[in-house]
Amino acid sequence: MAPCFVSQAPAAGVARVLSQKRGLALAFALVLGLAAVLRFAGLAWGLRHAPEGDERLFVESVAEMIRHHDLDQRFYEYPGLFFHLLRVPLAALSDEALGSSQAYLVSRKLVASFGLVSVALVFVLGRRLVSVRAGLFAALVR
Repeated sequence: MAPCFVSQAPAAGVARVLSQKRGLALAFALVLGLAAVLRFAGLAWGLRHAPEGDERLFVESVAEMIRHHDLDQRFYEYPGLFFHLLRVPLAALSDEALGSSQAYLVSRKLVASFGLVSVALVFVLGRRLVSVRAGLFAALVR
């Protein structure tokens, strides 16, 4: 039998591709980690006082939805989807917690989570439409 010689070129190419994929995964993990820190750090800031504006409107409307066991969001200047999405985590709180800063913290966590998901989606979209580098940059500035 003749000896079989296997070229080292395909193995080097595979190693390079794996190295690039690890580098991409690390870069994406760093971008996602930074996005998470920026979105979740300080969510409780300012909750010693009653929140103002839209935040209060959303949380109090959902609390009324839960107390009355209905789907009426009681505020029609905004589409109802966010009210219904917010109802899911707020329904797990006690009645006392619905009137406290804990309800606002849960609401802020939900918004921050959607923000983090949007960073990942921007990366995927940028990667598919332009390039990996463009996807990473778009996710970074998102």
